[in-house]
Amino acid sequence: MATIPQVLDAAIRHHEMGHLDQAAALYEQIIAAHPTHAEALQLRGVIEHQRGNHRRAIEIITRAVNIKPREAGFWCNLAEAQRASRDLGAAETSLRRAIELSPNLA
Repeated sequence: MATIPQVLDAAIRHHEMGHLDQAAALYEQIIAAHPTHAEALQLRGVIEHQRGNHRRAIEIITRAVNIKPREAGFWCNLAEAQRASRDLGAAETSLRRAIELSPNLA
């Protein structure tokens, strides 16, 4: 049986190759076993954003941010989903938080 890190690695590989359905299924497998797995949640939200489901992406990534509020990258991905859903005020707030956490963030 594969470990959570192994499943996450496989999911990320699928995600990077653009195999969103396979990646999403693996992220969901992790989340089912560990509902507070912030990285799997955040990446699952990114897939929703890539699919154009920005509101759903915001919901999922917000869960990840609430679990790990000091992850600047999570805030950046949240901001991108917020921008895409035209919630520019929230996107600005999220980006400012990311910069506070990681001032050198590109």
